[in-house]
Amino acid sequence: MEYVQFVLVPGLRSSNAHVLDTKPDPRKPVVIRTITAKKLVDRVGHSRSHTVHCGPDGIDVSALADADGKAPGGVFMMDHESFDVSRRWEIDRGPQQFSYEMWWHLGHDPLVTSERATPDMFEDGLEAEMLRGSGSVTAAGGR
Repeated sequence: MEYVQFVLVPGLRSSNAHVLDTKPDPRKPVVIRTITAKKLVDRVGHSRSHTVHCGPDGIDVSALADADGKAPGGVFMMDHESFDVSRRWEIDRGPQQFSYEMWWHLGHDPLVTSERATPDMFEDGLEAEMLRGSGSVTAAGGR
């Protein structure tokens, strides 16, 4: 049986992302790299990485928030070999303020993200007033 060698594990609360190597023993993965919250913020201005997808240009990762845990969130790209944070995905984010799950249609190149909340709305206890009315679906232009 063949195993995936690397696993990217985003840290929602810490904003650190860890690259695990699962070879030679998938039962004992080893952290081989940590992408720090500071590196992520310095490079793309995002924090609280969440959803990870492999795409043709690298690894696409949604981030729930900006450097302070507030809107706007977004999507950033990582190199699929070095795991370096390369750039923001969005070219024109439009009115979008939240970024949670994401998916795209590779044949036609749109990316759709679902909105949920930013960490400042729930990390230190649920902020119901802030959450009220924050859920919708939007699309942003990118690549």
